[in-house]
Amino acid sequence: MGKQGGRELNYSSDIDLIIIYEPAQIDYRGGRSHQQFVERLTRHLIAIMQEMTADGYVCRSTSIFGRPGGHTPRSLSRRSAELLPEPG
Repeated sequence: MGKQGGRELNYSSDIDLIIIYEPAQIDYRGGRSHQQFVERLTRHLIAIMQEMTADGYVCRSTSIFGRPGGHTPRSLSRRSAELLPEPG
């Protein structure tokens, strides 16, 4: 996809994450829904990847589903992702 697929990924590129999960494969027993749990996990993953350390950072990253102004969560169950309209 994008620059990675076109072999154009470089240091200044950002990574658009696609987080799709299968609820039945997640052993989560907390008080939140699977969606809320994975959404929070996704936010933490993005924060870790962007955290500046003495060695730099892993990469700038966003979530294609969670861009500002969007109405789709940062992460989607596999079934929800299948129901999304095809990009056109």
